[in-house]
Amino acid sequence: MPWNVVTDGGKRTEREILKFPVGLGAIRSVVIKASSVAARATNDPEGFGNAYDSRNARTLLRGQLLAKDTVDTTKYVPYTGGAQTCAGVLDNDVTFMDATAASDEAANMIFFGAIFKASKLIGYTGNETAVKAALTSCRFE
Repeated sequence: MPWNVVTDGGKRTEREILKFPVGLGAIRSVVIKASSVAARATNDPEGFGNAYDSRNARTLLRGQLLAKDTVDTTKYVPYTGGAQTCAGVLDNDVTFMDATAASDEAANMIFFGAIFKASKLIGYTGNETAVKAALTSCRFE
């Protein structure tokens, strides 16, 4: 979360993506590319309120599948299928103030030996076969 940012305290239901806890060896620290995340709508259904709307803020929710960026391979972007290879699953919500490189944020990505609740993963439906092929040590139930 960016420093010195005030929110309106919006509430939403927590998204539990794991069936069982994972060890620290299954979590990788990654950088999410802010420009790859769409800006929130003015009347955001996730319950964040309108605190950031004038700043073009963006939020990536826990459970989003991630892939390496094709241009800057040190950063990760939301997985959309196609030619991308799924690298893991975002483990915490991430908020970006705008689409600039200065807003890129660090996050945790689960990538090894996890048992996921498939219904809670964002981007999984329609890409099941490709995701299972990329994350061979993980199970999706």
